[in-house]
Amino acid sequence: MINEKEILIIFAVTAEQVPTYQELQKLLPHATVGELSDDSKDVVEIVQKKYKELAQKVSLQYSDLPDAVSVKIVARCGGDEQKDREEKGFCTEVQQSQTVQFDVELVWDGTDDGTPCPQSKTANFSIFGMDAWTSINLDFICDCDCQVTQLPKLFWENGE
Repeated sequence: MINEKEILIIFAVTAEQVPTYQELQKLLPHATVGELSDDSKDVVEIVQKKYKELAQKVSLQYSDLPDAVSVKIVARCGGDEQKDREEKGFCTEVQQSQTVQFDVELVWDGTDDGTPCPQSKTANFSIFGMDAWTSINLDFICDCDCQVTQLPKLFWENGE
């Protein structure tokens, strides 16, 4: 529900509460934790700083995928400092006019467990926080009169 409504959550908490809220943050992709001073006078500055961080985070969201379809999203952030985020499907510290590319891999697990072949399905993808989306039509091929052809072996070792 939080992702669907594109809600950003900022937890401004005291030092002893930070570890607890950092664990909660892991479950909420568009949440962040800021540490308050003892007198909480810095709450406005923390909220402003954390909002800016969240506004610079770009991620691809998806919906309406069948259960048997798994998704892998790789974000190409455009800088060496972002290498650790690529496999997570989001980029941080994205600047205005910076290009972010998403590579999406959809894998259907098939019907080996006896479940019926799914009907065609439309999956939706959007950039979190933007009013733009795209749809992908998924057509499942459950039966095939194809013949499997073995590919020729290539030998590259020792010039053979």
